[in-house]
Amino acid sequence: MRGTQIADARGEVWFHSVYPAWYMQRTVHVHFKIFIDDKAMLTGQMYFPDALSQYIFANVGAYRRKAERTVFNNNDQFARSDTTRGGFCDIKEEADHYQSTLIVGVSRSVATTLDRAAPPPAQARAIVPGVAPAKQKNS
Repeated sequence: MRGTQIADARGEVWFHSVYPAWYMQRTVHVHFKIFIDDKAMLTGQMYFPDALSQYIFANVGAYRRKAERTVFNNNDQFARSDTTRGGFCDIKEEADHYQSTLIVGVSRSVATTLDRAAPPPAQARAIVPGVAPAKQKNS
């Protein structure tokens, strides 16, 4: 699933999505990019608790697979390198969904790796299947 959202005046972005699945050689994660200006960006990954992932994969039919998951947070090459655990989200269980939170601080004074990808259009809107545009928090 892919989408683009513009942060609000406080620099916050909210979106609805499905729980991410896993693929061979990686733990459960979501990629994100934060555009700092028209050339610089921060690229990162958000990781999910292994226990919750295992529960969902074992108990939610859409996530069941014949293949066995062998990569977890402790042996994923990228998650393991996150020694501060700053990319690991907090999870809150709600009545009918889970809410994950990740706080990312961005400093304009720290050098960043430039990515050749173009920034999103100025009037970008979220593309979240199944969520009505009026319910998405775009600014």
